Amino acid sequence: MNTLLESTNIESWQQQTSFGHAIQGFHRQVENPEQRVHFLHGTGFSAGTLIPLMHLMPETWDCYISNIPGHGGSTWNEDRAPNWLEMADALAESIRKKMDVENKGPVVGIGHSFGGALTLIAASRNPDLFSRIILLDPVMVLPVMSIAQYFMRVTGLWKKTASYKSVHNRKYQWQDAAEMKAELSQKRLYRNFDPQVMEYFVHTASHINQQGQRELSCSPRWEASIFASFPQSLWKSVKKLALKTDIVMAENTFFYVHHGVEAAAKKNTNIHLHDFGRGHCFPMEQPKETIDLILKILNKV
Repeated sequence: MNTLLESTNIESWQQQTSFGHAIQGFHRQVENPEQRVHFLHGTGFSAGTLIPLMHLMPETWDCYISNIPGHGGSTWNEDRAPNWLEMADALAESIRKKMDVENKGPVVGIGHSFGGALTLIAASRNPDLFSRIILLDPVMVLPVMSIAQYFMRVTGLWKKTASYKSVHNRKYQWQDAAEMKAELSQKRLYRNFDPQVMEYFVHTASHINQQGQRELSCSPRWEASIFASFPQSLWKSVKKLALKTDIVMAENTFFYVHHGVEAAAKKNTNIHLHDFGRGHCFPMEQPKETIDLILKILNKV
C-alpha cells in the first residue's frame, strides 16, 4: 500500500469492466453514510490527487474516487484513439458495481476538467446513477471545435501541433519521488498546488518502473492523445441531461471551457453556473475553498 494511505481510513480498490479493462480508485468508507459521493479527476492527474479533498468532506460521507482509464491504476488500450463515450460507459459501469447503486441508490457525481465531461456523459446515459452532478471547470469543447479536432485526428495533423508536441515530449521519469516533486513544483501547472495535494499527486499519479525510477502512470503519449481527441456524445448528452447540474467555472479558465460552459447552460435549463477559482486547476490549488463551495451548492453549510 502507498505509505501516504497506511495511516488513513482510505482503501484502494479495483473493478473489472466488460470493456476488458480495470478501473482503480480509492474509497473512504463510513458506517451509515449520510451522503455518497463519487469524484473524478482531470487529464494527466490521478484519483489520489483528490484524496486531500476527500479528507475535507464531512466525516459521515461515503466517498469514492476513480482513476480515468489510462491514469493511476486504471488500465486502457493506449494504442487506440481515446473514445470519450466508451470511457464514460466504463466508468459508469464501475461506479454502478462498486458503489452498489442498484441497492443503495444514486450518488452525487463530482468531476474536474476531463473528469467533469465524462461525468456529464455518464449521467446523461445513466439517469439512475447520480442524484445530481457538480462539474468543476469541465472540458466543454464546442461542436465547431470538435469538427476541427476530428479532421486533425483522421488526417494525422494533430501530431504536428505545438500543444501535442509539448505534452508528448514532456519529461515523465525521475530518479525518485523527491526529484519529481522538486522539478514539477517549479512548473507553471503545478507551482500553486496545495502542498498536500502535490504530495499525493507525486505518489499516486506515478509508479516505480522496472528500472527503479519514478514514472508517470499516465504516459505523455496518452495524455497528448486525449488532448487531441474529440468529444463523442458530449453535446448530445448536454441536451438530454435530466438531473440538476451545477457547473463551476474559474475566472481565468481556458477560452473553450468558458464558451462551452455558457453554451451548455443555454441548451439545458437543468444546468446552473457558478463562478469560482483563479484558474483551471483550482481544486488542487484551493482544496478547502473548493469543498466549502461544493457543500454550499449541496446546501450542507
